[in-house]
Order: sequence, then C-alpha cells, then structure tokens
Amino acid sequence: MIVGLGATTLLCRSFFLLFGTRLTIPEEFQRALRYAPLGALIAILIPEFVLVPTPGGGYAWTLFNPKLWGGIVAILCFVFSRSMMLTIAMGMGVFLLVAKVLR
Repeated sequence: MIVGLGATTLLCRSFFLLFGTRLTIPEEFQRALRYAPLGALIAILIPEFVLVPTPGGGYAWTLFNPKLWGGIVAILCFVFSRSMMLTIAMGMGVFLLVAKVLR
C-alpha cells in the first residue's frame, strides 16, 4: 500500500517533468491558473473572518467578530501603505482591541 501511494504521488507530482515540452497548455487555461492562488486564499480566509462558532456547534455571521474588523483594517492598511509590518501591527492591534472591548 505504501509503495502504491508513493508511486501515485510521484506520478502526480512529476507529471509535467515526465512529459516535458510535449505537453502544451492552452493560453486561456494558463491565464486562468494565475488566479488559482488568490482564489484558494480567499476560500480559506473569508469563512475564518466572517463566521464565528455558535454554542450549538454551528456557525453564524455577526458584526461583533474581532477577526472581521482586524481583517478589514489589515486589508485597508496594506492597500494604502504596502507595508507588511504595518499591516500585521494594525490588523493585530484592531483585533486585540475589539476582542478586549467585546469581552
């Protein structure tokens, strides 16, 4: 089983190396692939920022979420300053401030 899984993983990861230049990807598909990392990042982060766990085991949307406000401030800070350190500091500062006020 381990050998089979290892061979499958090797084949999947070396697919483009094995076929080299014989395999061409259409330009439209290459252009669409440029947006894949951004789409994955959004799919991971948006639920984390927007949804909060409820006592019943589900999730709910609320404006009283420190992650939401910290994320909004971090995004705005990065858009206007392009400074990663300032973005982290402002996002975490707002997150901690809102979390302290709401508790």
